Amino acid sequence: MRSIVATSLMVIFLIGGVSISAHVLDGFQYPVSVTLTFVLACIVGMLIGRSLMQRIDSNKVQKIFATTVVGVAMYLIYSALMG
Repeated sequence: MRSIVATSLMVIFLIGGVSISAHVLDGFQYPVSVTLTFVLACIVGMLIGRSLMQRIDSNKVQKIFATTVVGVAMYLIYSALMG
């Protein structure tokens, strides 16, 4: 389970990094305050997540992860159908 979560986070990081890099190379300038806030929130979230992973049973982490993935999928389907 830990490797699944780590792999998912790496894929998200790679896709986000490539997207941001493409925009920057295309001339888009991200606001520094928003960028720093986002980066700091990601770092804090990662640190909190890592500490919680040690305290929460692996089975519970799997259920939380699966619920989150299903929730995001449902939201994306809803957005696509209603938007």
